[in-house]
This record gives sequence, structure tokens and C-alpha cells, in this order.
Amino acid sequence: MRIESVKFRPKYVAVVRGDSCSRIAHRWHSQYCQSGVWSNNVNGSTEAIYNAIVYLGDDATPDQIAAVIGNQTWTHLSCYGCATYQVRMVAIGDDDEAKSYCLQCLAEAYALALEMEGKEAS
Repeated sequence: MRIESVKFRPKYVAVVRGDSCSRIAHRWHSQYCQSGVWSNNVNGSTEAIYNAIVYLGDDATPDQIAAVIGNQTWTHLSCYGCATYQVRMVAIGDDDEAKSYCLQCLAEAYALALEMEGKEAS
């Protein structure tokens, strides 16, 4: 996870997005190649997948990388509210324990808060 913008308030809210292609390739290599020996996963040869990620280059989109890997878990963030995968999220909380939410969940929470505030004012 990478912070994309300046935090609004220290340690509480930040806009975050998934890693770049080169960072994903590095993480993939670290995960599946130990002492020069590649392991396999359910999607096939991890070495072939690594080479395909590297071949895409740094300008690859998260969706292109996910297509090579076979899922979005390496390229997208999972929303704590609805569990959908998104490229960008808003992380709320301290760095170590922050929860990431998609814009749809935030919009729904905001609308609910406004509705509740309106009922309490009546």
C-alpha cells in the first residue's frame, strides 16, 4: 500500500493506492523465489508469472497485472466495509491499524450520518 496524497490530519486519514508494477514484481519475487528456487502456486509457474509482470513494464495498469497473476489481491486494495477490490481507497486510523474504505462505502456512511443528524435536529 502506498500513500498517494498528503494526509489530512496526522495519522488519521490518507488516500492510498496499490503498489507500482516494479514493487509488485519485487514482492512477487520475494514471496516465491527462495535461494534461487521458484515455488509454484495455484495459478501455475510463479517464475513465468514474475517474468510476465516484469515484461509489462512500469506503466502497466493494475488490471493488466491482475490479469497476469489471475486475481486482484496483489494489485488492488480490499475495502474493509464491503470487501470489494479497488485501486484507490481512503485509509482511516493509525498507520499500523488503519482500515481502508472505498468511496462508495464512505459516501453511504456520510449520507447515513447526515440523515441521522437531520433526525436528531428535528
